[in-house]
Amino acid sequence: LEVYASEIKRVFNRYQIPYFIDQRESIGLHPAVVVTRYALKLAAFHWKTDDLMAALKTQLISRELNLINELENAAIEFGWEGSQWLRPLKQSGTHFEHLERFRQKVIRPFTELYHALTESTNSTSQQISGIRLVDSVRQFWEGIRLQDSLDQWERDEIPNEGETAPINRAIHSGTWSELQTWIDNVELAFADTHRPLRDWIPVIEAGLTRLSIGVIPPTTDQVLIGSVDRTRSPNVELSFVLGLN
Repeated sequence: LEVYASEIKRVFNRYQIPYFIDQRESIGLHPAVVVTRYALKLAAFHWKTDDLMAALKTQLISRELNLINELENAAIEFGWEGSQWLRPLKQSGTHFEHLERFRQKVIRPFTELYHALTESTNSTSQQISGIRLVDSVRQFWEGIRLQDSLDQWERDEIPNEGETAPINRAIHSGTWSELQTWIDNVELAFADTHRPLRDWIPVIEAGLTRLSIGVIPPTTDQVLIGSVDRTRSPNVELSFVLGLN
């Protein structure tokens, strides 16, 4: 399948033939994975603006994309960085009052995660246990209502009757399921491990960037393309075996 997939996509798209390629898809760049990664990086690396904007642009903290872009432009213009995000914006004017209210709203989930991780010391250099890391991530997900957002996204993408379902309609629920499995595995493997938050980041990123899901074909009115060791499709009327001599 790896050999043929790119050619299949090119030819089938050219002739507008509906198809589904049955292979696991990476979810390393799914918004739920991205917001988790950058929320932890924010706490570990002193509130870098790039990390904050990457988390906000997932639209899982706020869907007000115009305000997110305004906040980013202002941060670039005035050089907001680091702990400045934890203090009221100093610029005056009605516009900045509007951005300040938005800052207060979007920064809250990240500060709550930070305090959950660092407890009373407020220092990321302290040794953090795996079980505290896991509990803090779960609280962060609950605080931003991650599962509710993913459920809503999936409902929004379900087509009207008679329309063809988008391939990614099951990706959001599948991503939530994979995240649950991943955090359970972190708890099993590292519950009694202690290390500074910065040292946890490579472990977290290694796990999150490797997550993948298998997507169920959304409709039968298409060509199903897969490998013989993975794909199962009953009642096949016609099958082409590519590369068979």
